[in-house]
Parts: sequence; structure tokens; C-alpha cells
Amino acid sequence: MGSEGGGLHLGDKADHYTYDPRDVSDFAQARARPDDDWLIAPPGANDLRGSALVYHSDPLPDEIELTGAMRLSVWLAMDVPDTDLRATVYEITADGQSILLGQDMLRARYRESLSKEALVPVGVPVRYGFEHFPWLARRLAKGSRLRLVVGAVRGIMFERNYNAGGAVAEQSGKDARVAHVTLLHDAEHPSSLDLPLGG
Repeated sequence: MGSEGGGLHLGDKADHYTYDPRDVSDFAQARARPDDDWLIAPPGANDLRGSALVYHSDPLPDEIELTGAMRLSVWLAMDVPDTDLRATVYEITADGQSILLGQDMLRARYRESLSKEALVPVGVPVRYGFEHFPWLARRLAKGSRLRLVVGAVRGIMFERNYNAGGAVAEQSGKDARVAHVTLLHDAEHPSSLDLPLGG
């Protein structure tokens, strides 16, 4: 259970994703996709191209109320000195509707401090805390599930991190390194999503 009364634990093994910053195949689709309904019909887990991991909770036996901010703790090991990370949480209703609850993003080199960078030790499991989800108040319906997506930051609206460890604003495709990221969630590396249960 999370420290605020509820949590989604991810299991007892490790999962992997790969992010190639030279892959810009998402750009054309992002330009073509209407965004009028982005809050209640986000692309979510259908447009990841292998660059993220998706986890689901069991269906809720009863409705629950979330009041506050979610927090996510994940243990990651990677083979690059830096990359950009995004965690997104959705409510998936019993009829399949996807509703965005919140997201948080983190540049790996700033995992310890926003004012002082520390490049990632390659191949070493490191804890990353996503602690800047937006505050929310929502009643999740009975039968809904939570979907957690953890992966790379991609898209035309974001600065592209080429994973090389240098100054991101000065890098280009020639500096690009493919990131192979492992998310651990075993007894020694207990990754979990904490939910702010209300009422």
C-alpha cells in the first residue's frame, strides 16, 4: 500500500523498453491527429512504438475517490548516461474509455536535484521518484482499471534528448544513442504507484 492510503504494485519481475531518439515516425501522426478530445480520448497505450511499458490494475470492486496528487517510485537501469522519462496514469472505464488522470516527466540526470545534474551510472539500478503529478479530485467508477504508462518522452511538443549525456540543447541526431531501459519491480526494487485515496 502507498503512504497515502492506496497503491498499485507492479509485480515481481523486470520489464524492458527501447527508445531510439532518431525515430521520428510519431511526428506525422501527431500532426494529423485532432486533439479536441485529448483529455478523454488520449492516444495512451496505442501509440508507443516499443518505447514505453504499460501496466493495468484489476477492475475496481467498488468506486473510489482520489483527492490529492499521485506519486510513483520506479527502479530503472539503463545503458545510457541520460534520457527523458514520462509517467502517465489513466482511468480505463468498464466500457473501454480512456481518461487521463495525470502525468509527470523527469530528465534522468536531474533525478536527485533540479539544480545539479548527475549522469546515470550505466547498468546500475537507480530509484526515480515522480513526485510532481498534478493535484486531482475524481471518483473512479466501479469496474474501472488504472493504466500506468512509463517510458520515453516523445513528440513534437518536447525537446528531444539524444541520450548522450551532453548539453541537450546542443545535441543533434549525430549524437544519438539508443536507450535500453529496464524497469525492476522485485522485492529488492519495489516500484509502486501511490494513490491519494480520499474519504
